[in-house]
Amino acid sequence: MTSEDPFVKHIDESIMEEMGVGLDQLLNPAKVVNLERDLYNLRNELATLTGATIDSDSNNTPLTTTQADAGGGGEDAEAIRAKITKKEKDLAMERRSVFRGWLKNVFLGQAVLSMALSFVMATHPDVLFGSFDWFNNVSNMDTSIKVLGFWWWWLFIVPSLRSRRPTGMEKKALDI
Repeated sequence: MTSEDPFVKHIDESIMEEMGVGLDQLLNPAKVVNLERDLYNLRNELATLTGATIDSDSNNTPLTTTQADAGGGGEDAEAIRAKITKKEKDLAMERRSVFRGWLKNVFLGQAVLSMALSFVMATHPDVLFGSFDWFNNVSNMDTSIKVLGFWWWWLFIVPSLRSRRPTGMEKKALDI
């Protein structure tokens, strides 16, 4: 599903009404869409098992559990009700998990500190580790730390910057 899909647009609008932010500002928007889709499918399955009649004119309104549950249905319906309850709890939590600005700043700070540490590790590891016996006694330890300094970019810096959910040119630059 894309952001242009009517199902996703409806989710985005409901989150905007409820939380004042769009779907893309949630910590895990894909999980919210998947939970909503799972709930839609489970509710339809419950409606089939319990014999609930669903108004076909309500294309713009989401199917609720109350509408889909006509009672009864046996053990299969009970199992589906339990799944629906669990997914509704998960969805309620995910819909409230907004990606705040201060968290973006934490990721940026982590990237800057990692960049400085990476530079020192790749150029002069003895500044950081020279006072330790293992650094001087193990052959080629400085080379290992230099290599780790270069790998630090892909281990910490790029993931920290990608976690900020950049857009435009910044995102293209990080799509290495």
